[in-house]
Amino acid sequence: MPGNPKKNKRSRLGCVFVLGVGLICILLLLVNGVLVRSFLIANSDLFSELAVQQAIQYVLPVMMIFVEFWIYDLLVARN
Repeated sequence: MPGNPKKNKRSRLGCVFVLGVGLICILLLLVNGVLVRSFLIANSDLFSELAVQQAIQYVLPVMMIFVEFWIYDLLVARN
């Protein structure tokens, strides 16, 4: 017999989990990027310097992902 089928199935579930988390991160980055960009356009008079806008566009969506996963963990831990 060539290996344990339960062990092979479990290892594939890990790959599905990693791919799922990766896809969720990509989707959240896209949504967060659109939200941050629309915020910057609406408040262009506050953020007139290009370097500041670029830094906000890069850093804020990534920080938002951490906050979103933190909120998700809090909600899951309550149940």
